[in-house]
Amino acid sequence: MSHQSQNWMDVLPTVMLGLRASIREDTNTSLFELTYGKSERLPGDMIVESEDRQPTEDYVISLKAKMQALKPVPANHKTNRSVFVSKHLDNCNHVYVRRDAVRKYLQRPYDGPFRVLYRSDKPLTLDVNGKEKVISIDRVKPAFIFNPDITEDPKVIAIPISTPTHPTNESSHPTNKSTLSANPYTRT
Repeated sequence: MSHQSQNWMDVLPTVMLGLRASIREDTNTSLFELTYGKSERLPGDMIVESEDRQPTEDYVISLKAKMQALKPVPANHKTNRSVFVSKHLDNCNHVYVRRDAVRKYLQRPYDGPFRVLYRSDKPLTLDVNGKEKVISIDRVKPAFIFNPDITEDPKVIAIPISTPTHPTNESSHPTNKSTLSANPYTRT
């Protein structure tokens, strides 16, 4: 905080007055003017200026001391976000690469798996469709595959389904009326 006060409640009205009275760049008006439709009358506007009024030396000294006590607050950059890096990236053979683009509905967020050729602290060199590409470790996640010879997405293989064989004996078939049991809930 830029004010060096132990009790923040003492400074809060001044801060709120500054926020309400400051002119916004996007609308070129203040929040007070947007809310009430007229400009705010600040405490400095209520004092009538007189030409014979000169600031006292005590006032100048205390004003200088307060202005020197103000320190700028470092801005929070929202681009400094921490990225999760898996511990398995140190020894994995294949990785998935995140797509950094707007995706369509039901589109996979990662491409791959791609084989890792070389690794450094930050970048990885991958075999992407027969070409070497250098990709940051922030965009990859390890691929856990059982067969390290796999270098692309698995193919869909059609497996023939065998139909069960039915017995040819009609007496053992469940629709045969002689083998059906009588319904215990009906009256005969």
